[in-house]
Amino acid sequence: MRHLLLIGAWVLLSSGCMKQSWLVDQAIVGERQVKYVLKQSAMISDRDGTKEQLFNYYVRICDLDADGNPSNCADSLVLRDVSLSPR
Repeated sequence: MRHLLLIGAWVLLSSGCMKQSWLVDQAIVGERQVKYVLKQSAMISDRDGTKEQLFNYYVRICDLDADGNPSNCADSLVLRDVSLSPR
């Protein structure tokens, strides 16, 4: 139990240092698994000093074996340094 608490605390403390990624959508197309993922890329500052997080948008396509496990995955960058804030 103590190990779980230590691991949980480490994850919470280190999450600020790691770049986050979010699964936006996923689908099974034929014998392939397709995932759409957003990943943090950079933080920029505007002239007025406000900071804005930028993201990269990837598509990951994997082959599925007979048991449904993904293998032979390939990532493709679709959009680079995209802002999610409305302007």
